[in-house]
Amino acid sequence: MATRSASRGWGPGWRIFALALLAGLWTLPLAAGADDNGEPVRFEYGAPATCPARDAFIAEVRARTSRARLAQEGEQARRFHVSLAWTEAGAEGTLVVTDLALGTSRRVVDGDSCSAVASALALVVALTIDPSAATGPLPLAAAAAGAPPVPPIQVSPVTVPLSSPPPPSSNTAPLSHVLIEEPHASRVRLDLAAHVSLAVFGAGSPLGSVFGSAIGGSVALDRRTWLAPELRVGFSYAGSDSPNVPDGYARFTWWRAELEVCPLRLLLARTLDLRPCAFGRAGALVSAGHGLDSSVTSTRPWGELGASALVEWRVMGPLALEVEMGADVPLLRETFGFQDPSDSLYQPPGVMAEGRFGLGVHFP
Repeated sequence: MATRSASRGWGPGWRIFALALLAGLWTLPLAAGADDNGEPVRFEYGAPATCPARDAFIAEVRARTSRARLAQEGEQARRFHVSLAWTEAGAEGTLVVTDLALGTSRRVVDGDSCSAVASALALVVALTIDPSAATGPLPLAAAAAGAPPVPPIQVSPVTVPLSSPPPPSSNTAPLSHVLIEEPHASRVRLDLAAHVSLAVFGAGSPLGSVFGSAIGGSVALDRRTWLAPELRVGFSYAGSDSPNVPDGYARFTWWRAELEVCPLRLLLARTLDLRPCAFGRAGALVSAGHGLDSSVTSTRPWGELGASALVEWRVMGPLALEVEMGADVPLLRETFGFQDPSDSLYQPPGVMAEGRFGLGVHFP
């Protein structure tokens, strides 16, 4: 019996780029889910009553390999969707593997008995998780006896209609053939998240680097393909004092509302994503003079357009670390200063660089 699979992913070049961006994060503790108990996986199983039960199927997989464990709630995991059904020609089984880094693949197996088809799919699942998994004969009864107890897991209900009465069951009946696999689109859902970050951008001489913070939220299409757009909205604050001049100094404060669009998701690794983004910000630049006989405050409109690269690392469960680097162009470049022309305090540069480091929380 042979199967063919279709998957897609990104090459090692993207991984090198991600490692360079995250070089400063190596001192962080490893995710709680990344332990020595094996790869976290989820099973979705649907079958007629005359076919092997879900627990028996999982028991056979775990009897062939010890490198798999059932994922905890909220944990990132590879998903195996198994459905068995009777057809006019016999039994048919479908396996859809949703991999966090490689997308999805689909296999269809048919045979004379439902138990034989289930056993074949269990072997495929075991080899997908562990290439060194046991491939020899393994009766379902022995597998269930030798496997550890299977804790309850959440399984999406699958309705499998019976198209014809089931033929007599036989564990040793050979499979007649394996159907050619066809592409299968990822299941799509909305991913909601909240974000908070520290920001620094180059406001230009004489202010130099300006520090601030930002908060916001996002909504994205959660599917493990490159076309998974994300929309972010937020609000940021930053401020800096100008150097002293003979007349005094000024305090500059930026208040900005933000809209960011990230149309693509590049899958660097199982828990690591890279998104190219375009953004626009609008708000006000407030300057307050100090050192004069009377305080002088000016509020001027502020706007900018730019692009960035956003790297997100799912550390554990709903928590993610984010690093974003980009550049933007101010839309207004007014000069700020006191009445004396020689006391010019600040004019926005033509291009500003900006970086952010933050934390994201994803909601189920």
